[in-house]
Amino acid sequence: MAHETELKISALGLDATGQRVLDVVLGLLREEGVACRLLSSGDPTGHLVIVDREAVDGERWLAELSPGQVKLLLGGAPVQGRNLAFLAKPFNVGAMRDLLLRIIRQMRAQLQAAEQRETGNDTSSGLLAALKQARDNGQALIVQRDGQPLVYISGATRACAFVAGQSPATLLSQPQALSFHSLADAAFRQATQDLALSALDALIWQCALAADTERLPPGLNEATPVRLKAWPNFTRQGFRHDFFRIAAVLARQPASCDELIQSTGLSRSSVIAFLHACEAVDLLVTGLPPGAGTDKVTPIHRHTTASRQGLLSRLAERLGWKRA
Repeated sequence: MAHETELKISALGLDATGQRVLDVVLGLLREEGVACRLLSSGDPTGHLVIVDREAVDGERWLAELSPGQVKLLLGGAPVQGRNLAFLAKPFNVGAMRDLLLRIIRQMRAQLQAAEQRETGNDTSSGLLAALKQARDNGQALIVQRDGQPLVYISGATRACAFVAGQSPATLLSQPQALSFHSLADAAFRQATQDLALSALDALIWQCALAADTERLPPGLNEATPVRLKAWPNFTRQGFRHDFFRIAAVLARQPASCDELIQSTGLSRSSVIAFLHACEAVDLLVTGLPPGAGTDKVTPIHRHTTASRQGLLSRLAERLGWKRA
């Protein structure tokens, strides 16, 4: 994310000790770079609502909250459910800090998706952000819709496992209804022991293609030269003839979006989709020195044959690129 969404937190029914613990925890989170703000007493409109169930009005507050709000329930009997977390009483600063940090990490991608819905952007970007964050932070996730698991994610091993009957297509069919929940690595291994594992980057590639293809990746404009760090694994990530032609240009020299459109004869959306997908799986090199892409880019003929594809594959190997 270019910036971290400020997380609004409501606290309902906390006694003086609980409030002091929460104040200390929020101070620690801010020191760690977490953008969060505690709303005024009694304001129930936060993204995250902390409710003391043992307070006089605890159960009433809980019943009146929106299903879409994330709730941290303090005390009472342990509970499970969508958008619910539980912390037993008595609790200390360390326990609350660790739990809130896990909750906030899960919520970031969901908040980003909500912002994108308000601005008219494709909500699949929220899914993409969650997957990239799990990969980059080595986290394990379970992605659910209406409380039902769809796919398990392991950032540490860069693997994913779909539940029987689920696929990338079903995952992307209603991205706005997804929720993301952290897992321990051991829980991921146990949950996926009878499921087929596949490459996480392949799923990220597909999610990037489903995201916004009208705008270039952050930090790029139509004239910014880019190059490939490695040859895309089209076999694993889905072969598209137009993408092969773009990769063939970038195999020879850096090129900008405008140059790729001109040299390949492809649509702007196809070129941007390829750049988004490569950026998402860390194959795109940017920040090239001035003039890196100023040489005229040689056009690629549209009737690429199987023999030419083999030639380009050998070229990639000759350049010393690994297959991604």
